[in-house]
Amino acid sequence: MGRADATRLENASVTENAREIRVLIIGGGRGGLAMLDALGQYPWVRVEGVADIRDDAPALAAAREAGIPTGTDVAAMLERFEGDLVVDVTGDPAMRDTLETHVRAAGLEVVSGKSARLLFDLARRNVHDSRAIRERDAQLAILDHLLEVTEKLRQRPALKDIVAESFRVIAGAAGIRRGLAVIWPDGRDRPDIAATHGIRAKRLPETDHAQLARLCRGLKRGERMLRLDPPVQLEGLPGKPGFHLLLPLWRKRGLAGAMLFAAPASRLPRATEGMFRLGASHLNVALHILDEYEALQQAATLDPLTGAYNRRFLERKLEAEAARCKRAAGFLSCLFIDMDDFKEVNDRFGHAAGDNALRRLTDIVRECIRSYDTLARYGGDEFVALMPAAPGEDIAHAHRAAERIIERVRESRVPGHPELKLSVSIGMATQSSETVNAETLLARADEALYAAKKAGKGRLRHIMDFRIA
Repeated sequence: MGRADATRLENASVTENAREIRVLIIGGGRGGLAMLDALGQYPWVRVEGVADIRDDAPALAAAREAGIPTGTDVAAMLERFEGDLVVDVTGDPAMRDTLETHVRAAGLEVVSGKSARLLFDLARRNVHDSRAIRERDAQLAILDHLLEVTEKLRQRPALKDIVAESFRVIAGAAGIRRGLAVIWPDGRDRPDIAATHGIRAKRLPETDHAQLARLCRGLKRGERMLRLDPPVQLEGLPGKPGFHLLLPLWRKRGLAGAMLFAAPASRLPRATEGMFRLGASHLNVALHILDEYEALQQAATLDPLTGAYNRRFLERKLEAEAARCKRAAGFLSCLFIDMDDFKEVNDRFGHAAGDNALRRLTDIVRECIRSYDTLARYGGDEFVALMPAAPGEDIAHAHRAAERIIERVRESRVPGHPELKLSVSIGMATQSSETVNAETLLARADEALYAAKKAGKGRLRHIMDFRIA
């Protein structure tokens, strides 16, 4: 009879519409605890109770935690039980005889002794196989997702989007109840929440900033996983969750973010730990690739000496700004900036001093224009700044910025060469939405620069080429 029940349980694991089997476990020791864990893995098996003469038996404590009825009066629990199968793991012959007598009239079946051991072995084998399949599926899901992330890197997705999506996949695959992913945006000391799991929070409270910063300062570059013992508790989050595991996210410039999970080491299977390491390793590789893409883009768009945009980027940007000016019915100004007597600077002070002079000029122009204006090195000692103006915006702003540039350059000194005095001439052209044209705007600014040079050093000439409807 016991072997037949074991076979029925084995067959049920591969039967899609298997009838639910209701089970009562007698015995709350290690055998009962193991049986409870093994049978609890089957969706078609429902453990309706665990009985033992000792109230402090470990299986009873585990059953209570899972919401399963327990009791120390075995006879009373048998009277109330209306299920299918009684599993006796006590190993007591007297208990086996009592059960046989008690359940015969009720039509129940009893599994005990060697039959109970066989049932446990079969269940454990099935559970092991099912877990192995789930673990492989979870690992493949992580790898598939990270492959998708890698393919998206060419589109330059935001760091927050990459981390949030990866965090959700890792947390889901590992079966973690609570977790938190944070990132440090460029140039900021305070972290932003990228995603949460089992925690309702959109912002990290101020009280937790310092604690998280102290935690991350102890990380070694390249470290993939850190166990937190004792767990780190973030007091400002709802429920004050404790985190046992941290996955650092590294970029070329340093720590870019972190994932924190509530995953006690005592409950963390080796396979789950492997999922964390797998996810962290591949995600950090993806971030490294993102860094490489950004470096390639910078090499393609930035001037290596000054850090300003290069001429190729300027040509594309000029076309885009001209098109936007037409759509928005605004104005577009172009500043053509040229350093006076730059050849004499190189001849007298050396090319290193000339390079420093160009860097100093770049810094000054950046300080005088707005963050959304565009500065590019056109070639040699020539620079171009594009300054759009929306409808209703003061179009004289660009003219005043050009005057400030000339004045600031005149007052500045090149580091290491206090005796070197600089001067720039600026040609400026402004067009409206009715007249704007990328090619003619640059040509007008070049004409104005020629007029400024002809008038002497440190001069500004402005050609206004627009109509106001």
